Amino acid sequence: MKYYQICGASWCGFCDQAIALLKKRGEFFIFCDIGCSNQLVKEFKEKYNYPTIPLISFKDLKAETEEFIGGFTSLEEHLHRLDYEQGSDLREKYCTKDKGVV
Repeated sequence: MKYYQICGASWCGFCDQAIALLKKRGEFFIFCDIGCSNQLVKEFKEKYNYPTIPLISFKDLKAETEEFIGGFTSLEEHLHRLDYEQGSDLREKYCTKDKGVV
């Protein structure tokens, strides 16, 4: 199984945006609310050597791998790169007025 892991906080706007984006795309993900503990936030930031939340990773259980992606902006870039590599038409997927997306 392959999925995204978001470590963040329930009060974090960028965490909410990451969740909404993955839901919109139909991606599997888990959200770990570490925002209630300063110590957990510190530990995860140190683990991934990243200064802010969310901390987003892509995990493959079968291959036992984890790719650290970064924050929300890095997630957007990651997904756009995947779309491009798979030959998806990004204009159709994200910019059609029919779907109410500008």
